[in-house]
Amino acid sequence: MVGLIMAKVPTYLSIHSLIRYAAVFSVIAPIYFIGVSTYASIITPDYSVISQAYSVLARHGMPNAVLMTTGFLGYALMIQTLGPLLFINIENKSLGVVICVLVFIYGVSGIFASIYRDAGTRETIWELSEGSMHDLASRIGFFAILIVIILSIKAMNKNINTHLWKHFSIAVAILTIAFAISFGFRLFPNLIGLMQRGFFITIMLWIFVTAVISILIKINDAKNEPS
Repeated sequence: MVGLIMAKVPTYLSIHSLIRYAAVFSVIAPIYFIGVSTYASIITPDYSVISQAYSVLARHGMPNAVLMTTGFLGYALMIQTLGPLLFINIENKSLGVVICVLVFIYGVSGIFASIYRDAGTRETIWELSEGSMHDLASRIGFFAILIVIILSIKAMNKNINTHLWKHFSIAVAILTIAFAISFGFRLFPNLIGLMQRGFFITIMLWIFVTAVISILIKINDAKNEPS
């Protein structure tokens, strides 16, 4: 029995190491998306980051639609590594599964939003227009990652869930909701682009900071493991 338990320990640690290495992509993902979207915004003629949303850059017929679609798709794929990283850093594994599934939904919704990227009225599936499909996928993804942030405040282990990180996460959640309400209800019609970028940046900042801390904690734990 003891031998069986000891045999499982290296496997458990190797899985954690694999997740930790793969999770570097969840650190790269926000940098990648912000870099691609910023570059696409700069080189696209007559595009306003203040009054126009990201999706405008990816619309059919836009000169840099392929570049922006690549930004959406690359981010959506890389962010999938965040779920397992959060899972191994969560004490309540049942809640960890929920968070992992929500991150998966967040990533998949990004893929759908990159496929159905036009605001046109052409019907796709379920008699929904391409614009409606894009909006639906975007909203599902937004609520999925927002719930992840809120649940993580409760679920992350004590090494990560410090007062500073918790206050940071609460501030991110509040700012994200505020920007999203302003964007969704068009409270500032001439600032649509800024409002959307507001909640994109707060979410990606949370992902970046949390992923970096989670990876560093796991590296430190591995160093302290008895050889």
